[in-house]
Amino acid sequence: MVEPIDRVIVDVLRYREAMSGLIEAFRRQTSSSDEDVVLVQSGITMADKKRSSGFSDPSRALTQRLEEFEAVRRDVRLAVTTALVHEGLSAPEIGELFGVSRQLAGRFVNDAMRTADPGRVDLSEHRSTGAA
Repeated sequence: MVEPIDRVIVDVLRYREAMSGLIEAFRRQTSSSDEDVVLVQSGITMADKKRSSGFSDPSRALTQRLEEFEAVRRDVRLAVTTALVHEGLSAPEIGELFGVSRQLAGRFVNDAMRTADPGRVDLSEHRSTGAA
């Protein structure tokens, strides 16, 4: 079984790669936008620009990179939460470290526990009403 801290290391490295890819996609999108401005200022219509080049390619690539980045960001948060739970921290303590509410930290902890034990039931969703 993989130790929680090992998962953090792997996911942080993936996060770094995702950030690099996102930065490159932003650079390509910026360059494409600059070219669009120059072409439109020179009198070329946006329709002609679109027909002559992959008008939406940089935008599509940026959208894909954003989605990849967000998925990896969630993985890092999950791995870190799992490691913190493994170290014995409570949801309120984890919330304080992440700078989020106790409720959101509780969701992070529940997600981490569900991932560690897929058959686990989130007890916070099945609160007793006090009625017998």
